[in-house]
Amino acid sequence: MVLEFLNEPVSKFTNPKMTTVSSDLSIRDAAKVMLDSKIDSVLVFEHGQIVGIVTERDILNDIVAKGLDPAKSAVHIVLPNVKTRKASQNTLTIFT
Repeated sequence: MVLEFLNEPVSKFTNPKMTTVSSDLSIRDAAKVMLDSKIDSVLVFEHGQIVGIVTERDILNDIVAKGLDPAKSAVHIVLPNVKTRKASQNTLTIFT
């Protein structure tokens, strides 16, 4: 069945080598990390916990298009509200 993946653990769909940044890092520095790593998003951590993800599109829409200075803006200002799950949890829990 197509929805069988919902019974799989979240860990099956994650990459343990994701690139991460601190929430107080500047947008400019986060963009440099993405450029250097040839990726379009980074996970954001604060006090050892994941608090979000920042994408190139977030930077364009929330910083550049609004005329904010990427060197003076911290990553935390573009973070959407996120739900996190433990890697061992069932994928179905993402939707609840």
